[in-house]
Amino acid sequence: MADRHAGESARQAGRMDRRALVRAAGSAVAGLAVGARGDTGSVAAESALLAPPCGLYCGSCDDFVHGICHGCGCSCGHCNGEPQARACAIRECSDERGVEHCGRCAEFPCTKLIAFCNDPIWFSHGVAIENLRRRTRIGTPAWLAEQAEYWSDPERLRRMLFLLAECKEREARASQSAPAHPNQ
Repeated sequence: MADRHAGESARQAGRMDRRALVRAAGSAVAGLAVGARGDTGSVAAESALLAPPCGLYCGSCDDFVHGICHGCGCSCGHCNGEPQARACAIRECSDERGVEHCGRCAEFPCTKLIAFCNDPIWFSHGVAIENLRRRTRIGTPAWLAEQAEYWSDPERLRRMLFLLAECKEREARASQSAPAHPNQ
């Protein structure tokens, strides 16, 4: 119960405290079902925001760690979650197909997901397909608990944040120096 209150207090302040949400993700395993997207009234729904359809874990994202995003599809209006979800082709596809995540899709893994995982700039996406296989096998609440435990190691998280910073730098350089597509 204290974990839920810690998450709610931080959310009400317009910023989710990483430790509170990691505790909340662990609490989801204790029998709570994953809530519907946008239902931020429950610990399970808050935890589900860290489990987007693409297979990444939002709790290891620098936007989440720095408090500027609560996870994929958060509709609080105070973070990057909803705008990022609206711009995401994988989120759009999973919503159109009515699946919780790509691992539940009959076409898994599809070309769109494979391209996402092999993006030449976003190396951090490489784990998505294996994450989805694991998540499908054990269920989202148990997967969230595993991820929360895995990313609770400060050194591991520091290395991921370093990698994400490099990815953002590569993306910025690529957009500045990208030649026009020959077919345009």
